[in-house]
Amino acid sequence: MVDTTYSGPDLDEGVAQSGRADVINCLLIPIRNEQILLPNTAIAEVISWQKPEPTQDGPEWFLGMMNWRDYRVPVISFEAAIGGQVAPPSPRSRIVVLNTLNGNTNLPYIGLLSQGIPHLQVVGINAVMPNNDITVPSPTVASYALLGNQPVMVPNIDDLESRLLRLLSN
Repeated sequence: MVDTTYSGPDLDEGVAQSGRADVINCLLIPIRNEQILLPNTAIAEVISWQKPEPTQDGPEWFLGMMNWRDYRVPVISFEAAIGGQVAPPSPRSRIVVLNTLNGNTNLPYIGLLSQGIPHLQVVGINAVMPNNDITVPSPTVASYALLGNQPVMVPNIDDLESRLLRLLSN
């Protein structure tokens, strides 16, 4: 069996040693009908799918909590968080563990359901262009962009973090 678990910092080191300041190491994360683009520094780890422990009375996008490296991590469906349907996990599903941005010790990580195996994408400084043809459906989406000819979505991790903090404090 092939181990598909990898960590962001390890990936960063390999390209950082190349000394190229004109590229950003990113992951393309497949969700139902789209791809999320995030820099490797936003990713703590990608792990195999594990069913989170459900909670009562949570919104549809909140799938529950999981244990990861001695942390309790909330797991979300990004599709549902932006107003779509929860896509059921498949055999290729993974959980992308995101680093939160605000240093909150109550929520250092967020788990995001991926519908497939994310893959490394080295992005040139001029390779991503805004995609103004798509209306942003939710504050949880920072923007839409084009990576070459491929549409990608850039999530607003701050908004996700705020939503989860409000939810978990109740």
